Amino acid sequence: MARRPPMKIAPSPSETPEHDAVRERERSSEAVQAKMREERTGGAVPPPEPTSLEDDTNGKAKVDKPASDPKTKKSKTAPKASAEPKNMQAPAKAQATTPESDAPAPRVEQRISVGVPVSLATSKALEKAAIKLGTDTDYIKRALLPKARAAFLKRAGANNLKATSKSMKLLFEQRIDNGVALMPVKLVVDDEIEARVRGFIPDPLDVISVNRLVAAFVGAEFDILVSAL
Repeated sequence: MARRPPMKIAPSPSETPEHDAVRERERSSEAVQAKMREERTGGAVPPPEPTSLEDDTNGKAKVDKPASDPKTKKSKTAPKASAEPKNMQAPAKAQATTPESDAPAPRVEQRISVGVPVSLATSKALEKAAIKLGTDTDYIKRALLPKARAAFLKRAGANNLKATSKSMKLLFEQRIDNGVALMPVKLVVDDEIEARVRGFIPDPLDVISVNRLVAAFVGAEFDILVSAL
């Protein structure tokens, strides 16, 4: 029996080169059309078309009427925010400050060192007091000078310097070579005290130093303390 030669099967039309070229042109045409649609819509992807009327209605309901949050339903029964406690203190009111124009000007103080004059008569009284107390005159000076300084500041603060102005003028006018001794004392005076001590000696041009005036007033107080021994 003779062998039949194998049958030749023709290639499928989809596998031919011509068919491949057609499919490549279709894909290129689809890409060009997609790019043109994207340029017309500004790059926005068009929403998918609803498959049916029911799907379209349901989609709108989901967008326009979102599902209510179960927590909001309970807001009616939720407790109210607690109010501020009644016993909370109110913020302190700002203290009213007086204008600078109404406030008194601060006093200007100065520390001075003075030589308190001691007249010849007071020196003799010191010697008698030292013999009486069984001590020396330097001891009495150290004891009485702080008291004389405090008495002057108290009298000047009370504006009562007129009581010792007579003795002050005598000590101010005496010369050191006439037997007047000087005792060093330090103290602090302000501009108000300075103005008061200057009111007892004419000095329109402020030639006399405040140290000399204060020293004479302290000397007047020292005389009063020595005479009391």
